[in-house]
Amino acid sequence: MSAQAADNSNFPKYRRKNFIIVADVSGSMKESYIHGSRESKIDSLKRNLSTMIHTLGTFDSNNTFSIITYANEVKAVLNKGSYRQTEWAIRQLYAEGGTNTGGALLEAQRYVDHSPDVDNVLLLVTDGLPTEVPYNYFGASYGGYTNAGDVVYPATQMLLNQLKGVDYLYSIFIGSGRGASILQTITHSVSTNNEKAAFSVNSDTEMKNMLDRLTQRLRNPEVYFTISCQLSENVSLYGNSYKLVATDAQGNKRDLNYGVDYTVTYDGATRTVTATITNKVKEDTKYEFSFDERTSTAAIKKWLAANESYPDVGDADTDYDLVNPTSSARPGFYDIDKAEAQVQYVAQDGTSSGETFAYPKPVVQVYFKPSNKGKISPHVVLYNMKLSPNMFMFELLDADGNVLEQAGNDENGDVDFKDIEYKREGVYHYLIRPYVPQPGQDGFIENMRFDSHTIPVVVTVEVKDDDFSTQVEYDPDNMYHESYGLKGVVN
Repeated sequence: MSAQAADNSNFPKYRRKNFIIVADVSGSMKESYIHGSRESKIDSLKRNLSTMIHTLGTFDSNNTFSIITYANEVKAVLNKGSYRQTEWAIRQLYAEGGTNTGGALLEAQRYVDHSPDVDNVLLLVTDGLPTEVPYNYFGASYGGYTNAGDVVYPATQMLLNQLKGVDYLYSIFIGSGRGASILQTITHSVSTNNEKAAFSVNSDTEMKNMLDRLTQRLRNPEVYFTISCQLSENVSLYGNSYKLVATDAQGNKRDLNYGVDYTVTYDGATRTVTATITNKVKEDTKYEFSFDERTSTAAIKKWLAANESYPDVGDADTDYDLVNPTSSARPGFYDIDKAEAQVQYVAQDGTSSGETFAYPKPVVQVYFKPSNKGKISPHVVLYNMKLSPNMFMFELLDADGNVLEQAGNDENGDVDFKDIEYKREGVYHYLIRPYVPQPGQDGFIENMRFDSHTIPVVVTVEVKDDDFSTQVEYDPDNMYHESYGLKGVVN
């Protein structure tokens, strides 16, 4: 059974992310939150931001991260680094100075990745209103440092409006009141390709929860496969031969490790085999699950009863081996009652949805080479004389009275007719008849009392596992009692 991730599940198109983190490290970030923890806002940001970066980096190692900090001056801390480089850089941040938000956003434009396969995510975190604009951008008309809101806020908004190529913009204001309102207004005026939102937080807990929610939205989606197969009565599992192979979009195959990459369970009550991939499923990857099975006793019984013919025809595209096709449009027994793959899709926002699709039904053919045969063997007991081979002869007759074979005893008294080969189940009737020679005939022994009774024999033939089981019953037993006695001697 195989499942194709891209074909069989609803993947929204995911692209790697280029994160541009613009962090306020002005002097006020050294202060504690108004509510909750006494930890400084800068330390809270560093800790929670590191967790976010680590998660986003481990979910997709192709993600890149840039860090820009700003106070009085704007500093480019990291340009498109790995998540490990970013974690280290975050640990080095410290707070001091003013709030040059506009200059930091102007710098952020330089870190936008214009590759067609990437989403640019701008994350702005600040605890104060813009108090400064970049002198080298606006010139002497704005000056260097000023608290005049009617100058700084429009200038900052102007810079945001000039940002190009940003797909997602999220701004977080640490605090509330006028600052949060102004930041929200500025954020929503910016043009983005996908999503933009402004938030405010007032405690470390709120900061953590906010960054956790953003992480869920921005990480790559996860898909989990469960492949299950409800076996029909026509087959049974054969050994622990489970195999799961992953083939990527380039055709590279990889055997997954049983017990590590996937698990398998078997429910005997429902006859269901279930393989669950324990690691995240990748897009555009084909997963092929296989195991060994053999035709069951029930299937062999039906096959024999139908003169070795089959009731089913395999569905299309069900051949496991294309070199030796045995299923598609071939006669056989359906080996499954139901087979399906269940796909669980965990989206970027953390929501989960599922999809189930059914597999076509393959067929199997009976391989039945029975080795067990019927064995009928009477036994002779001779009194008053030493028994020698072939002293007594017996015939085996079928139900129609035809003589099948004649055999004599061995030195131990056993009479071994040849093994009887059977082609079908059933109840077979035989008769053991002793040969009683008359005077002058071969085998006649003077003063020998020959046991002349016949013994009915019933042989019951049934399929058991992948062979015949034969049960031989004698009526009343398989014994012949022969007696030799001289004249005048009472035996």
